[in-house]
Order: sequence, then C-alpha cells, then structure tokens
Amino acid sequence: MCATDCGQCGTSEKCYWHQCYNPPVDTSCPTCPLKLSFVSKEVVEGQTTWKVILAVDYQAGSTPARIADVWVYANMDVTLVRVDPGSALPASDKALYTDPITGNAWKPRKDRSFQLLAMSLTNTNPIASGRIATLEFSLDDPGPVPFKLLRHPSLAPEGANNDLDGTPYDSGVVVKK
Repeated sequence: MCATDCGQCGTSEKCYWHQCYNPPVDTSCPTCPLKLSFVSKEVVEGQTTWKVILAVDYQAGSTPARIADVWVYANMDVTLVRVDPGSALPASDKALYTDPITGNAWKPRKDRSFQLLAMSLTNTNPIASGRIATLEFSLDDPGPVPFKLLRHPSLAPEGANNDLDGTPYDSGVVVKK
C-alpha cells in the first residue's frame, strides 16, 4: 500500500488506488473468481491514439453466479469502442444487456466506469467459467493507464458475490504505449 502521494513506491512504480504497481501489469488477480486481464494492444507509428483490449474472466466458485454486473474503470479518460461477449455467456444461455438508447453492450457511468450486465430474462442457469467479455478501448494518453474492476455487488446470487469478498479482484491492470 502507498500513501495518497505515493511517496512509498519504488522508483519504477506508480501509485494507483493507494497501491504500488510496476507497469505493465497484465492481470488484476490471477487466482480470483473474477478478474480483468490485458489481452493485446495496437500502436500505430506516428498516431497519438492507440488501442487496448482487455478481458473479463470468471471462474465459478462454490455458489455459481447467475448474473454478472461488472463495472470496468479507467483512471483517466478512455473511450470504450467495442465489447464482445465471451464464450462463458452462450455456454450458459446468457447475453450482455444492450442499452436501448445507444445500442451498445455497455453503459457509460458518471464515474468514468463502463457497466456490463451479463444475464438472461428466460433462465437462471449459472454462468459458465470462462470469458465473460472482451473490451476494446481507444486511448489518447501514452500511459501508463490503469484499469480495474470496481468493487460492488458484481455477482448474483449473494453467495457468488461472497466468493469475491476478501479477494483483490479489484486490483489494477496497468498498460502503457
């Protein structure tokens, strides 16, 4: 942990959310039931805008989730360009909720996070272990750019969310150009 001013981090580390990171950081929490992971980046020579692809993965625990309400947060301005459902959703007969106003599979929140809702209106099947979604972001800042899953009741039923408690699933993924 580091102080607000990050005075306790090492020389190559950056402080985000009162924790020191040595960029890049590819996975928020490798052993957590819900994790955010770096997939790829694309940097075009001579262009200031670049692209990052992240993934949200789920490993069912003692109480499998039937709904996933996942909020991905970036610590600076980014644009979410595209979200693709992962293999865990069709395997469970689930889908990402589509915002009726924008037609997107995400909803931008006022706190700079992006909300993804994986669910079904016709079944209570548990969400299969695997990829829930991949997210493509466009960035103007060369970074490092930190992303994380916001901590809130992300999974339902309550037992599935309890499997997340006490884990650092909301640790950062830090990418740089």
